[in-house]
Amino acid sequence: RTHSAVSRSQQDFPKTWHAYCSMTGRRLFTWTNCKDDLMYSLIKETQNLNTLIRLMALTDKVRSIEMRDLSNRYEQRKGHNPSVQRMSMMLKTVCIIITFFSMFAMADDIKSVKSGSWSDGSTWDGGNVPGQGDNVLVDSGHVVLYDKISSDEIRLIHVRGTLEFSRTQNTQLDVGTIFISSRTSIDPDQDCSIGQTGAAWDVRPALEIGTFDNPIPAGIEARIRLTHFSSLDEDCNPSVQTHGGRMDIHGAPMKRTWVKMAETAMDGETEIKLTEAVNDWNVGDRIIVTRSRRPQGNIVSNGSFRGNGMQETEERIITAINGNRITIDQPLDHPHPVWKGGQHAGEVANLSRNVIIESKNPNGVRGHTMYHWSSKGSISYAEFSHLGKEGTLGRYPVHYHIVKSTNRGSFVLGASIHNSANRWDTVHGTDFLVVKDNVGYKTHGHGYF
Repeated sequence: RTHSAVSRSQQDFPKTWHAYCSMTGRRLFTWTNCKDDLMYSLIKETQNLNTLIRLMALTDKVRSIEMRDLSNRYEQRKGHNPSVQRMSMMLKTVCIIITFFSMFAMADDIKSVKSGSWSDGSTWDGGNVPGQGDNVLVDSGHVVLYDKISSDEIRLIHVRGTLEFSRTQNTQLDVGTIFISSRTSIDPDQDCSIGQTGAAWDVRPALEIGTFDNPIPAGIEARIRLTHFSSLDEDCNPSVQTHGGRMDIHGAPMKRTWVKMAETAMDGETEIKLTEAVNDWNVGDRIIVTRSRRPQGNIVSNGSFRGNGMQETEERIITAINGNRITIDQPLDHPHPVWKGGQHAGEVANLSRNVIIESKNPNGVRGHTMYHWSSKGSISYAEFSHLGKEGTLGRYPVHYHIVKSTNRGSFVLGASIHNSANRWDTVHGTDFLVVKDNVGYKTHGHGYF
Protein backbone atom coordinates (compact mmCIF):
# COMPACT_ATOMS: atom_id res chain seq x y z
CA ARG A 1 0.00 0.00 0.00
CA THR A 2 2.86 2.37 0.78
CA HIS A 3 4.46 1.66 -2.58
CA SER A 4 1.19 2.36 -4.42
CA ALA A 5 0.60 5.61 -2.58
CA VAL A 6 4.07 6.87 -3.31
CA SER A 7 3.84 5.84 -6.96
CA ARG A 8 0.65 7.86 -7.38
CA SER A 9 2.40 10.87 -5.88
CA GLN A 10 5.44 10.86 -8.09
CA GLN A 11 4.63 14.24 -9.61
CA ASP A 12 5.04 15.80 -6.16
CA PHE A 13 7.87 13.54 -5.02
CA PRO A 14 10.36 12.60 -7.74
CA LYS A 15 11.24 9.00 -7.13
CA THR A 16 14.50 8.03 -5.56
CA TRP A 17 14.07 4.43 -4.39
CA HIS A 18 16.74 2.79 -2.30
CA ALA A 19 16.14 -0.80 -1.12
CA TYR A 20 18.98 -1.15 1.31
CA CYS A 21 20.74 1.10 3.81
CA SER A 22 24.35 0.09 4.40
CA MET A 23 24.49 1.96 7.67
CA THR A 24 21.84 -0.11 9.41
CA GLY A 25 21.38 -3.15 7.22
CA ARG A 26 17.61 -2.56 7.14
CA ARG A 27 15.55 -2.61 3.98
CA LEU A 28 13.87 0.75 3.49
CA PHE A 29 11.35 2.60 1.42
CA THR A 30 12.86 6.04 0.81
CA TRP A 31 11.62 8.90 -1.34
CA THR A 32 13.28 12.30 -1.69
CA ASN A 33 12.31 15.68 -3.09
CA CYS A 34 15.62 17.16 -4.17
CA LYS A 35 14.32 20.74 -4.41
CA ASP A 36 13.81 21.26 -0.68
CA ASP A 37 16.04 18.46 0.66
CA LEU A 38 13.08 16.69 2.25
CA MET A 39 13.70 13.03 3.10
CA TYR A 40 11.28 10.52 4.49
CA SER A 41 12.38 7.04 5.52
CA LEU A 42 9.94 4.35 6.51
CA ILE A 43 11.39 1.31 8.19
CA LYS A 44 9.72 -1.65 6.55
CA GLU A 45 11.04 -4.64 8.43
CA THR A 46 11.25 -3.48 12.03
CA GLN A 47 9.70 -0.84 14.21
CA ASN A 48 12.73 1.17 15.32
CA LEU A 49 12.61 4.92 15.89
CA ASN A 50 16.31 5.06 16.80
CA THR A 51 17.28 3.88 13.34
CA LEU A 52 15.09 6.56 11.74
CA ILE A 53 16.88 9.17 13.82
CA ARG A 54 20.26 7.77 12.75
CA LEU A 55 19.22 8.00 9.11
CA MET A 56 18.20 11.62 9.60
CA ALA A 57 21.70 12.33 10.85
CA LEU A 58 23.40 11.12 7.68
CA THR A 59 23.80 14.64 6.26
CA ASP A 60 24.16 18.08 7.80
CA LYS A 61 20.98 19.26 6.15
CA VAL A 62 18.89 16.37 7.41
CA ARG A 63 20.48 16.37 10.87
CA SER A 64 18.61 19.55 11.84
CA ILE A 65 15.20 18.28 10.73
CA GLU A 66 13.08 16.82 13.50
CA MET A 67 10.12 14.53 12.93
CA ARG A 68 7.54 17.24 13.61
CA ASP A 69 9.25 19.52 11.11
CA LEU A 70 9.06 16.77 8.52
CA SER A 71 5.35 16.40 9.16
CA ASN A 72 4.70 20.18 8.98
CA ARG A 73 6.62 20.59 5.75
CA TYR A 74 4.81 17.65 4.24
CA GLU A 75 1.48 19.21 5.15
CA GLN A 76 2.50 22.30 3.18
CA ARG A 77 3.28 20.16 0.15
CA LYS A 78 0.17 18.04 0.00
CA GLY A 79 -2.05 20.75 -1.59
CA HIS A 80 -5.22 19.43 -3.19
CA ASN A 81 -3.91 16.06 -4.33
CA PRO A 82 -6.21 13.45 -2.70
CA SER A 83 -3.62 10.69 -2.94
CA VAL A 84 -1.07 12.91 -1.19
CA GLN A 85 -3.63 13.71 1.52
CA ARG A 86 -4.19 9.99 2.08
CA MET A 87 -0.46 9.49 2.18
CA SER A 88 -0.09 12.24 4.77
CA MET A 89 -2.58 10.55 7.06
CA MET A 90 -0.89 7.20 6.50
CA LEU A 91 2.52 8.70 7.36
CA LYS A 92 1.17 10.06 10.64
CA THR A 93 -0.31 6.68 11.49
CA VAL A 94 2.89 4.83 10.60
CA CYS A 95 4.99 7.25 12.69
CA ILE A 96 2.72 6.65 15.68
CA ILE A 97 2.95 2.88 15.22
CA ILE A 98 6.74 3.03 14.80
CA THR A 99 7.08 5.14 17.92
CA PHE A 100 4.82 2.84 19.93
CA PHE A 101 6.36 -0.46 18.93
CA SER A 102 9.93 0.81 19.12
CA MET A 103 9.37 1.21 22.86
CA PHE A 104 8.84 -2.54 23.14
CA ALA A 105 11.00 -4.04 20.37
CA MET A 106 13.97 -4.31 22.70
CA ALA A 107 13.47 -2.72 26.10
CA ASP A 108 16.71 -3.34 27.96
CA ASP A 109 15.91 -4.11 31.58
CA ILE A 110 19.58 -4.58 32.39
CA LYS A 111 22.67 -3.60 30.43
CA SER A 112 26.37 -3.97 31.06
CA VAL A 113 28.34 -0.94 32.17
CA LYS A 114 31.78 -2.55 31.98
CA SER A 115 33.55 -5.83 31.28
CA GLY A 116 33.27 -8.40 34.05
CA SER A 117 31.59 -11.54 35.30
CA TRP A 118 27.89 -12.14 34.70
CA SER A 119 27.44 -12.99 38.38
CA ASP A 120 29.05 -9.74 39.55
CA GLY A 121 26.48 -7.02 40.17
CA SER A 122 28.99 -4.28 39.38
CA THR A 123 29.01 -5.47 35.74
CA TRP A 124 25.43 -4.23 35.34
CA ASP A 125 23.70 -0.89 35.63
CA GLY A 126 21.86 -0.70 38.92
CA GLY A 127 24.11 -3.37 40.41
CA ASN A 128 21.60 -6.16 39.81
CA VAL A 129 22.55 -9.48 38.23
CA PRO A 130 20.11 -10.44 35.41
CA GLY A 131 17.28 -12.66 36.57
CA GLN A 132 13.94 -14.19 35.64
CA GLY A 133 12.31 -12.62 32.58
CA ASP A 134 14.91 -9.90 32.05
CA ASN A 135 15.98 -8.40 28.74
CA VAL A 136 19.76 -8.06 28.82
CA LEU A 137 22.17 -6.00 26.75
CA VAL A 138 25.86 -6.89 26.65
CA ASP A 139 26.98 -3.53 25.34
CA SER A 140 29.60 -2.76 22.74
CA GLY A 141 33.17 -2.85 24.03
CA HIS A 142 32.30 -5.03 27.03
CA VAL A 143 33.35 -8.66 27.55
CA VAL A 144 30.98 -10.40 29.95
CA LEU A 145 32.00 -13.83 31.27
CA TYR A 146 29.06 -16.14 31.92
CA ASP A 147 30.10 -18.00 35.05
CA LYS A 148 27.10 -19.59 36.76
CA ILE A 149 24.56 -22.39 36.72
CA SER A 150 21.12 -20.83 36.85
CA SER A 151 17.55 -21.88 36.17
CA ASP A 152 16.41 -18.24 35.95
CA GLU A 153 14.94 -17.80 32.49
CA ILE A 154 16.39 -14.75 30.74
CA ARG A 155 13.94 -13.54 28.10
CA LEU A 156 16.38 -11.98 25.67
CA ILE A 157 20.12 -11.32 25.47
CA HIS A 158 21.25 -8.78 22.89
CA VAL A 159 25.00 -9.18 22.40
CA ARG A 160 26.66 -6.02 21.07
CA GLY A 161 29.93 -6.75 22.85
CA THR A 162 31.17 -10.24 23.75
CA LEU A 163 29.40 -12.87 25.83
CA GLU A 164 31.94 -15.54 26.77
CA PHE A 165 31.32 -18.79 28.66
CA SER A 166 33.63 -19.86 31.47
CA ARG A 167 36.28 -22.47 30.75
CA THR A 168 36.93 -23.16 34.44
CA GLN A 169 33.48 -23.97 35.84
CA ASN A 170 30.25 -25.58 34.71
CA THR A 171 27.63 -23.20 33.34
CA GLN A 172 23.97 -23.29 32.47
CA LEU A 173 22.01 -20.49 30.82
CA ASP A 174 18.23 -20.70 30.34
CA VAL A 175 17.27 -18.10 27.74
CA GLY A 176 14.55 -17.23 25.26
CA THR A 177 16.77 -15.82 22.53
CA ILE A 178 20.40 -14.79 22.16
CA PHE A 179 20.71 -12.16 19.43
CA ILE A 180 24.21 -11.26 18.24
CA SER A 181 24.17 -7.99 16.34
CA SER A 182 26.00 -4.66 16.58
CA ARG A 183 22.79 -2.72 16.06
CA THR A 184 21.78 -0.37 18.84
CA SER A 185 18.43 -2.16 19.03
CA ILE A 186 16.93 -5.25 17.49
CA ASP A 187 13.49 -6.74 16.95
CA PRO A 188 13.39 -10.40 18.07
CA ASP A 189 9.90 -10.83 16.59
CA GLN A 190 10.92 -9.82 13.07
CA ASP A 191 11.06 -12.68 10.58
CA CYS A 192 14.44 -14.17 11.47
CA SER A 193 15.05 -15.24 7.89
CA ILE A 194 15.69 -11.53 7.28
CA GLY A 195 18.99 -10.20 8.59
CA GLN A 196 19.43 -7.50 11.20
CA THR A 197 23.12 -6.97 10.60
CA GLY A 198 24.78 -3.82 11.89
CA ALA A 199 27.14 -1.49 10.09
CA ALA A 200 30.21 -3.01 8.46
CA TRP A 201 32.49 -0.72 10.43
CA ASP A 202 31.01 -1.63 13.83
CA VAL A 203 33.13 -3.75 16.18
CA ARG A 204 32.01 -7.33 15.61
CA PRO A 205 29.97 -8.69 18.55
CA ALA A 206 30.53 -12.28 19.66
CA LEU A 207 29.07 -15.24 21.48
CA GLU A 208 32.05 -17.33 22.49
CA ILE A 209 31.42 -20.78 23.95
CA GLY A 210 35.03 -21.79 23.50
CA THR A 211 37.06 -21.35 20.34
CA PHE A 212 38.59 -23.99 18.11
CA ASP A 213 42.05 -23.27 19.51
CA ASN A 214 40.81 -22.85 23.08
CA PRO A 215 37.63 -24.91 23.49
CA ILE A 216 35.61 -25.57 26.63
CA PRO A 217 37.93 -28.22 28.12
CA ALA A 218 37.04 -31.79 28.99
CA GLY A 219 35.52 -32.01 32.44
CA ILE A 220 33.78 -28.62 32.12
CA GLU A 221 30.22 -28.42 30.80
CA ALA A 222 28.58 -25.40 29.16
CA ARG A 223 24.84 -25.71 28.56
CA ILE A 224 22.27 -23.41 26.95
CA ARG A 225 18.61 -24.34 27.38
CA LEU A 226 16.42 -22.47 24.91
CA THR A 227 13.20 -21.51 26.65
CA HIS A 228 9.84 -20.47 25.22
CA PHE A 229 8.39 -17.11 26.25
CA SER A 230 4.80 -16.43 25.25
CA SER A 231 5.74 -12.77 24.69
CA LEU A 232 8.14 -13.77 21.89
CA ASP A 233 6.99 -14.87 18.44
CA GLU A 234 7.36 -18.66 18.42
CA ASP A 235 8.15 -18.76 14.71
CA CYS A 236 11.63 -17.35 15.37
CA ASN A 237 12.04 -17.93 19.09
CA PRO A 238 13.57 -19.41 21.14
CA SER A 239 16.84 -19.22 19.26
CA VAL A 240 20.50 -18.32 19.03
CA GLN A 241 21.03 -16.02 16.03
CA THR A 242 24.05 -14.16 14.76
CA HIS A 243 23.51 -11.25 12.39
CA GLY A 244 26.98 -10.21 11.31
CA GLY A 245 28.48 -11.21 14.64
CA ARG A 246 30.77 -14.08 15.59
CA MET A 247 29.31 -17.27 17.02
CA ASP A 248 31.87 -19.83 18.15
CA ILE A 249 30.68 -23.05 19.82
CA HIS A 250 33.47 -25.49 20.62
CA GLY A 251 33.61 -28.41 23.02
CA ALA A 252 36.41 -30.77 23.97
CA PRO A 253 37.91 -32.43 20.85
CA MET A 254 37.41 -36.14 20.21
CA LYS A 255 39.69 -38.39 18.18
CA ARG A 256 36.64 -40.25 16.87
CA THR A 257 32.97 -39.36 17.09
CA TRP A 258 31.98 -42.78 15.73
CA VAL A 259 33.77 -46.04 15.02
CA LYS A 260 32.99 -49.36 13.37
CA MET A 261 32.23 -52.52 15.28
CA ALA A 262 35.05 -55.10 15.17
CA GLU A 263 32.95 -58.13 16.09
CA THR A 264 29.33 -59.18 15.96
CA ALA A 265 27.43 -58.18 19.09
CA MET A 266 24.50 -60.46 19.78
CA ASP A 267 21.26 -59.60 21.49
CA GLY A 268 21.63 -59.99 25.23
CA GLU A 269 25.28 -58.89 25.28
CA THR A 270 26.56 -55.85 27.18
CA GLU A 271 30.08 -55.56 25.74
CA ILE A 272 30.95 -54.21 22.30
CA LYS A 273 34.34 -54.53 20.63
CA LEU A 274 35.34 -51.63 18.35
CA THR A 275 37.93 -51.33 15.58
CA GLU A 276 39.97 -48.83 17.61
CA ALA A 277 40.30 -47.50 21.12
CA VAL A 278 38.05 -44.67 22.31
CA ASN A 279 39.93 -43.45 25.36
CA ASP A 280 38.61 -39.90 25.01
CA TRP A 281 35.03 -41.15 25.40
CA ASN A 282 33.67 -41.12 28.93
CA VAL A 283 31.68 -43.33 31.26
CA GLY A 284 28.17 -41.90 31.20
CA ASP A 285 28.29 -40.94 27.52
CA ARG A 286 25.19 -41.77 25.47
CA ILE A 287 25.84 -43.87 22.39
CA ILE A 288 23.92 -45.46 19.57
CA VAL A 289 24.62 -48.87 18.05
CA THR A 290 23.36 -48.75 14.48
CA ARG A 291 21.39 -51.43 12.74
CA SER A 292 23.60 -53.69 10.63
CA ARG A 293 21.24 -56.16 9.00
CA ARG A 294 18.75 -55.76 6.20
CA PRO A 295 15.09 -55.39 7.18
CA GLN A 296 12.83 -58.20 6.04
CA GLY A 297 10.25 -57.70 3.33
CA ASN A 298 9.93 -54.91 0.79
CA ILE A 299 12.04 -52.00 2.05
CA VAL A 300 10.14 -49.47 -0.08
CA SER A 301 6.78 -50.36 1.46
CA ASN A 302 8.01 -50.63 5.04
CA GLY A 303 7.30 -46.98 5.76
CA SER A 304 9.04 -44.87 8.35
CA PHE A 305 11.32 -46.67 10.78
CA ARG A 306 10.02 -44.30 13.46
CA GLY A 307 6.65 -45.99 13.39
CA ASN A 308 6.93 -49.40 11.78
CA GLY A 309 8.44 -51.20 14.76
CA MET A 310 11.51 -52.26 12.73
CA GLN A 311 14.05 -49.83 14.15
CA GLU A 312 17.05 -51.74 15.45
CA THR A 313 19.43 -48.86 16.18
CA GLU A 314 19.76 -48.87 19.96
CA GLU A 315 20.58 -46.17 22.48
CA ARG A 316 22.72 -47.07 25.47
CA ILE A 317 24.90 -45.52 28.19
CA ILE A 318 28.59 -46.38 28.58
CA THR A 319 29.41 -47.89 31.99
CA ALA A 320 33.03 -48.89 31.34
CA ILE A 321 35.78 -48.35 28.75
CA ASN A 322 38.76 -50.64 28.28
CA GLY A 323 40.74 -49.67 25.18
CA ASN A 324 38.61 -50.71 22.22
CA ARG A 325 35.97 -52.42 24.37
CA ILE A 326 33.02 -50.64 25.92
CA THR A 327 30.44 -51.93 28.38
CA ILE A 328 26.87 -50.65 28.19
CA ASP A 329 24.16 -50.21 30.81
CA GLN A 330 21.60 -52.59 29.29
CA PRO A 331 21.83 -55.73 27.13
CA LEU A 332 21.29 -55.26 23.41
CA ASP A 333 17.80 -56.06 22.16
CA HIS A 334 18.89 -57.00 18.64
CA PRO A 335 21.87 -58.72 17.04
CA HIS A 336 24.36 -56.45 15.28
CA PRO A 337 26.32 -58.69 12.92
CA VAL A 338 29.66 -57.86 11.31
CA TRP A 339 29.79 -59.21 7.74
CA LYS A 340 32.57 -60.42 5.45
CA GLY A 341 35.43 -60.10 7.88
CA GLY A 342 34.53 -56.55 8.86
CA GLN A 343 33.86 -55.16 5.38
CA HIS A 344 30.29 -54.48 6.46
CA ALA A 345 29.68 -53.54 10.05
CA GLY A 346 27.48 -51.33 12.14
CA GLU A 347 28.76 -48.19 13.81
CA VAL A 348 28.87 -47.10 17.41
CA ALA A 349 28.45 -43.33 17.62
CA ASN A 350 28.81 -41.01 20.61
CA LEU A 351 25.99 -38.50 21.15
CA SER A 352 27.47 -36.75 24.20
CA ARG A 353 29.45 -33.51 24.17
CA ASN A 354 30.44 -31.10 26.92
CA VAL A 355 28.93 -28.08 25.14
CA ILE A 356 25.17 -28.46 24.73
CA ILE A 357 22.47 -26.33 23.14
CA GLU A 358 19.03 -27.82 23.69
CA SER A 359 15.35 -27.02 24.00
CA LYS A 360 14.38 -26.78 27.64
CA ASN A 361 11.00 -28.33 26.85
CA PRO A 362 11.34 -30.71 23.89
CA ASN A 363 7.58 -31.31 23.92
CA GLY A 364 6.81 -27.59 23.75
CA VAL A 365 8.08 -24.80 21.51
CA ARG A 366 11.53 -25.85 20.30
CA GLY A 367 14.54 -23.69 19.60
CA HIS A 368 16.91 -23.31 16.64
CA THR A 369 20.22 -21.65 15.71
CA MET A 370 21.15 -19.51 12.72
CA TYR A 371 24.16 -17.88 11.07
CA HIS A 372 23.31 -14.90 8.84
CA TRP A 373 25.24 -13.16 6.06
CA SER A 374 28.60 -11.66 7.10
CA SER A 375 28.64 -13.64 10.36
CA LYS A 376 31.79 -15.41 11.52
CA GLY A 377 32.58 -18.41 13.67
CA SER A 378 32.39 -22.20 13.61
CA ILE A 379 31.15 -25.21 15.53
CA SER A 380 33.12 -28.20 16.80
CA TYR A 381 32.37 -31.06 19.17
CA ALA A 382 29.14 -29.52 20.43
CA GLU A 383 25.75 -31.15 20.99
CA PHE A 384 22.47 -29.87 19.58
CA SER A 385 19.62 -31.71 21.21
CA HIS A 386 15.84 -31.62 20.65
CA LEU A 387 15.96 -28.56 18.41
CA GLY A 388 14.24 -27.66 15.14
CA LYS A 389 10.66 -26.60 14.57
CA GLU A 390 8.65 -29.33 12.90
CA GLY A 391 7.14 -28.31 9.57
CA THR A 392 8.59 -24.78 9.74
CA LEU A 393 10.84 -23.73 6.88
CA GLY A 394 14.20 -22.32 7.96
CA ARG A 395 14.15 -23.31 11.64
CA TYR A 396 16.80 -25.99 12.09
CA PRO A 397 19.23 -27.12 14.82
CA VAL A 398 22.19 -25.78 12.82
CA HIS A 399 21.44 -23.38 9.97
CA TYR A 400 23.80 -21.41 7.75
CA HIS A 401 21.33 -19.03 6.11
CA ILE A 402 22.46 -17.39 2.85
CA VAL A 403 25.90 -16.68 4.28
CA LYS A 404 27.43 -16.96 0.79
CA SER A 405 31.25 -16.69 1.06
CA THR A 406 31.27 -14.21 3.96
CA ASN A 407 32.20 -16.92 6.48
CA ARG A 408 34.69 -18.70 4.27
CA GLY A 409 36.58 -21.37 6.17
CA SER A 410 33.81 -21.99 8.68
CA PHE A 411 33.06 -25.58 9.68
CA VAL A 412 30.74 -27.87 11.58
CA LEU A 413 33.09 -30.51 12.92
CA GLY A 414 32.39 -33.46 15.19
CA ALA A 415 29.01 -32.20 16.34
CA SER A 416 26.20 -34.35 17.71
CA ILE A 417 22.77 -33.37 16.41
CA HIS A 418 19.98 -35.62 17.58
CA ASN A 419 16.24 -35.89 18.17
CA SER A 420 15.57 -33.04 15.76
CA ALA A 421 12.11 -32.06 14.62
CA ASN A 422 13.50 -30.49 11.45
CA ARG A 423 16.74 -31.80 9.86
CA TRP A 424 20.20 -31.66 11.42
CA ASP A 425 22.46 -29.25 9.53
CA THR A 426 21.13 -27.00 6.78
CA VAL A 427 23.61 -25.31 4.44
CA HIS A 428 21.51 -22.76 2.57
CA GLY A 429 23.12 -20.45 0.04
CA THR A 430 26.48 -20.82 1.79
CA ASP A 431 29.89 -21.45 0.21
CA PHE A 432 33.23 -22.78 1.49
CA LEU A 433 31.78 -24.52 4.56
CA VAL A 434 33.19 -27.84 5.81
CA VAL A 435 30.78 -30.33 7.43
CA LYS A 436 32.72 -33.31 8.75
CA ASP A 437 32.71 -36.15 11.32
CA ASN A 438 29.28 -35.26 12.70
CA VAL A 439 26.79 -37.65 14.24
CA GLY A 440 23.15 -37.13 13.27
CA TYR A 441 20.48 -39.28 14.90
CA LYS A 442 16.71 -39.05 14.56
CA THR A 443 15.23 -36.26 12.51
CA HIS A 444 12.08 -35.35 10.63
CA GLY A 445 13.15 -34.99 7.02
CA HIS A 446 16.55 -35.76 5.56
CA GLY A 447 19.31 -34.72 7.92
CA TYR A 448 22.00 -32.89 5.92
CA PHE A 449 20.26 -30.40 3.67
